[in-house]
Amino acid sequence: MSKTETRNKLLQAALDIFGEQGYEGTTTKEIASRAGVSEMTLFRHFGSKENLLREGIRHFSTLSLLEDTWLEDNWTFNPVCDLRLLAESYLRVSFEYADYMRIVFQEAPRHPELARMASEVPRRLHQNLTEYLCRLHRRGIIPEGNFPVQARIFFDCLYQYVLTTSNYRHVDWVDDIPADVYLDTMIPMFVAGLMQEKRLKLNDKGGEDG
Repeated sequence: MSKTETRNKLLQAALDIFGEQGYEGTTTKEIASRAGVSEMTLFRHFGSKENLLREGIRHFSTLSLLEDTWLEDNWTFNPVCDLRLLAESYLRVSFEYADYMRIVFQEAPRHPELARMASEVPRRLHQNLTEYLCRLHRRGIIPEGNFPVQARIFFDCLYQYVLTTSNYRHVDWVDDIPADVYLDTMIPMFVAGLMQEKRLKLNDKGGEDG
């Protein structure tokens, strides 16, 4: 195998076993065995299990379609279409790497650098969506609003869906709602909220005056 292939196999093996056993319960020997290489090869590429986890965060986050340039290249400025595409991509990536990110969040209190790295992707997503909403406003498509908060609400809704679907699938009070059905309701509600914010503010002022 080439060096790149070996690194990728080790990263994927680490993702799989961390998800199955947790970070603390996984040994470098197990990771190397799952990847089909020697433990010495793992140390030669990464040096330690912690370095492997750090590199895994970088590697799998950059594999997602949620990169700055991808977003820029695919905006149509039809908010329903754009936000649906963004939401579908977010859910796909989140479910694909849910086990890995769960391990990251578990380890973050003991490893502040991991917490910082794990926060980079959502922070960038919030910034990109905020800028997109600003651009919609400049084009006269949506009224002025608190765009950073609106971006936060958008991703909070998606994150909550991922959380409940991944961790509470067998809990009685959690309905098993397919992603497309969830987005069919969520996206129009969110866009309607964007369009209504100015009108609601005017109504509130009118009520105060009356």
